Amino acid sequence: MIRLFTNSDLPQVTKLLVRVFNPSAWNEVWTYERAHNQIDKTCRSPGFIGFITIPEDMVLAVLFGQLQTTHTPKTFHIKEFFVDPDCQRQGLGTALLNHLEKYLDNLGVYHLTTAISGKSPAMRFYLKRGFVDTGPVFYNPKNHTVEKNIKAYR
Repeated sequence: MIRLFTNSDLPQVTKLLVRVFNPSAWNEVWTYERAHNQIDKTCRSPGFIGFITIPEDMVLAVLFGQLQTTHTPKTFHIKEFFVDPDCQRQGLGTALLNHLEKYLDNLGVYHLTTAISGKSPAMRFYLKRGFVDTGPVFYNPKNHTVEKNIKAYR
């Protein structure tokens, strides 16, 4: 089941973020407190939208970000997107991204963006789903912006 993120999901989402991003492949160090504070701050930001995949009582996948209200056409920036390592390559990420796209389409959002490591497995995931690598991010050349139009801008 995919549903909107609520504040009561914060503890499980925090634990999952730490579990996903702490392994050496990502080269990141997340304590529970740091992850909790970052997610809580993001959730309180204007334009926040988040979804989780929770088949029973355990969060298995998370996708959240923000509507960029100053952009024309309307744009949504994915801030975090992660799937439980034991559940990857089972379609949860694809289902969550498809759900987000339909939700945003109903809001009149035309464009999706995110910034990811140019060498991460996530790059292949996005490219297979119609995103385009638009090159390095100016503030961190190791990261790239990937973008996708949900629908044609009129």
